[in-house]
Amino acid sequence: MTQYYACRFFDGKQLQPVFVQVEVTAYGITIVPSDNENPVHWTASQLQLMEPAIENRPGVVGSKSMMGARLIITDNDLYQQILAIIPKSNIKHSGVQHPWRKISILVLSTILLIFGLLWIIPIIAPTLARTIPASWDDSLGQYLIKDISEHHEECIDPKGVKALQTLTNKLTQSLKLDKPIDIKVIQMGKDNINAFAVPGNHIVIFSSLLDFADTPDEVAGVLAHEMGHAIEHHPTQGLIRKVGIDLILAGAFGSSVDYASVFLHLKYSRNDEQQADDIAIKLLNESNIDTKGFVKFFEKLANEHNILTEHEEILQYFSDHPGLMDRIQHIQSKSKDEKYEPSLSTQDWQALKGICQKTAPLEFK
Repeated sequence: MTQYYACRFFDGKQLQPVFVQVEVTAYGITIVPSDNENPVHWTASQLQLMEPAIENRPGVVGSKSMMGARLIITDNDLYQQILAIIPKSNIKHSGVQHPWRKISILVLSTILLIFGLLWIIPIIAPTLARTIPASWDDSLGQYLIKDISEHHEECIDPKGVKALQTLTNKLTQSLKLDKPIDIKVIQMGKDNINAFAVPGNHIVIFSSLLDFADTPDEVAGVLAHEMGHAIEHHPTQGLIRKVGIDLILAGAFGSSVDYASVFLHLKYSRNDEQQADDIAIKLLNESNIDTKGFVKFFEKLANEHNILTEHEEILQYFSDHPGLMDRIQHIQSKSKDEKYEPSLSTQDWQALKGICQKTAPLEFK
């Protein structure tokens, strides 16, 4: 007499299982739906054990002839009968391709790829930054300056431009540059105390920084620091890291990248900032410019933003930049105890402070 066992059956197409009757013979199994229509025959040679029955967990059987389908077996007697006719080579967790397994593998692969790229990009950024053609780097820098400075004019008073060039020449006299450093002063409101380097040996100073500074040595320190970033290609490295990562995340999660905004909010790594500070100290010392101006600027900036000394140690752990107090101490430790002359004469300093007496739309030669 034929014996049938009740089981649940997934046909690999529908999400919900159906209840079926199962008959076992030496040649295979027959799966009969509750409506007795379209029975399914799985030969013994094609049977596969997908998941063994362990404790209270049912066994799962599939067939190479019906990819994605599976039979859920809760009756131990039926399980043992089917297990006896499954080829030994098919008794393993493999063979049948589950849709959920495909999805899991795809998701895991995507996650690994994303995190792999996020890990690799910062590592290769310095090498990529130095291999980018100079013309591309220059074009990128000009594009960023134009975008960032949109609706603002360049300060071009001749006496101020001449004074700025005098200061630049002092700082770069010991450097061997493939391309001169181009420095532009952009007229900005008093709250935008900022200066930054962009790709292509370009440096931008906001006019509010000149208003904020009390001495030319303060400006010289900031300028030397930004030169350090330019010399080491930090702006290009930073963009490769930031934009590369943003593009990956945008592709993965669907968002857009505003390159100018990215650059304005770009934070260099602590190592980059330390390197730029060291180069600034070197340039200032070689130019016989007192590093106290550099320190003074940091101290004023700390007071301006209410950065308290006792909080500095805590804050530095939540920032890409080294702590301001640490930077001040580092600069002081590298300073030389010598007599210095001001980096600019009183007349040139006043000319630089008044560089925005004449402005014009931004242009590149």
